[in-house]
Parts: sequence; C-alpha cells; structure tokens
Amino acid sequence: MEAVSLLQDDIYGVDVNMGCPMKFSTSGGMGAALMKDPDNARNIMKALVDKFGHKLSVSCKIRTLDTVEETLDYIL
Repeated sequence: MEAVSLLQDDIYGVDVNMGCPMKFSTSGGMGAALMKDPDNARNIMKALVDKFGHKLSVSCKIRTLDTVEETLDYIL
C-alpha cells in the first residue's frame, strides 16, 4: 500500500503477483503462498481497490488450480 501511495501519480495501475512460486516470495507469505490464503488475498485486493480503484487499475495474477471450477471458485 505504501509503495502504491508513493507512486500513484506516476503509474496507471498495480498488479499483485499471486503466482510467483519462488521461495523468496512464498516464504514471506507472498506470491503463490497467497493462493493458499484466499482470505488474505481477498483483503489485499479489497484494500487496494477501496483506496486506489477510483484512480488506478488494480489487478492480480494467479496460478490456475487443478480444475476450472476450483479456479473460478477462488476468483469469485
């Protein structure tokens, strides 16, 4: 949030990477680790949209799950 606040006048959007499987991301609960914590992922996205959605594009990248249905359940 702080980084987006600092840059909001110089960027058009923010994309949260919830797909990175690298240990440096997942060990800190970031990247693909967010796929295992949908409540936290939802809270992050909601906070970004609530604060910046009127001005910036807010999106996220996720990994697909085992089935289309599971992936749709996750994003909805």
